Amino acid sequence: MENQEIINGTNLLPIIPLRGKVAFPHTTISFEVGRKMTLTAIERASSAGDRLVFIISQRETEKEQITPADLYEVGCVAKIKQIAQLASGTTRVLCEVIYRARARVVSENQDGCFYGVADAIKTKHGDEVLEEAYFRTAKALVKEVLTVDGKITKETASKLERITNAEEYIDVALSAMRVRLEIKQAILAEERLIERLTMFERCLNDELEIAKIEKKIASAVRQSIDKNQK
Repeated sequence: MENQEIINGTNLLPIIPLRGKVAFPHTTISFEVGRKMTLTAIERASSAGDRLVFIISQRETEKEQITPADLYEVGCVAKIKQIAQLASGTTRVLCEVIYRARARVVSENQDGCFYGVADAIKTKHGDEVLEEAYFRTAKALVKEVLTVDGKITKETASKLERITNAEEYIDVALSAMRVRLEIKQAILAEERLIERLTMFERCLNDELEIAKIEKKIASAVRQSIDKNQK
C-alpha cells in the first residue's frame, strides 16, 4: 500500500465496495448504502466537483468488515447522479457508470474510506471481421435467451436492439442478466474484445440451458398441481 500523500494528484477516487452486483459501463446502477466506509466515500465524492467514485465489487458478498484485498482489481468509474434518504434509515445512491478501470493502488484513509488509483482500461481490438461475426452470434443468442427466459425488461430489450457497438452490447446485456457475480466480473476485467465476446457467448449458452431446464421444471410442477387438484 502507498499512502495517500504519495499518490496525491493522480486519478485517485473514493471507492464504493459493491456487494452482490457488478457495475458495467453504459448503464446506471442503484444500490443501498449502510456501511460507514461507503457513506464516507459518497460524502468525499459529493464534496468534490466531479462527484466521481470508483465502484469495485467485493469478492465475498456477505463479508461486512473488509480490507482492500477483499476487492476485485477491476471495477468502474462512475458519477453520482442522485442520493436519497430512505425511511428505513439507509441511503440509496444512483450512479451513471462511465468506464472500466483497474485499481493500480488501493489505500485506506484515516476515516476508514478506501481510495483507489483508477487506470482506465482500453479495449484491445483484433480482426474486425471476426469481432463482427462473434457479435452477430452473441446478439442471436441473446434473442434466444429472451425467448426462453424473458426476465429482461422490455426497456432493456429495446435498448439492446438499438446498440451497434459490441462492447456496449455486452455491458448492457450482462448488467440486466441473472449471471453469477464471478462470471460477470471476469468478463468485465477482460481487455481483449474477441475474448470478451467468447466469454459472453459461453455465458449465454449456459444461461440458455439453465432457462430451458427451469422452464421444464416449472411446467412439471404445474402439471403435478393440476393433477392433484382434479
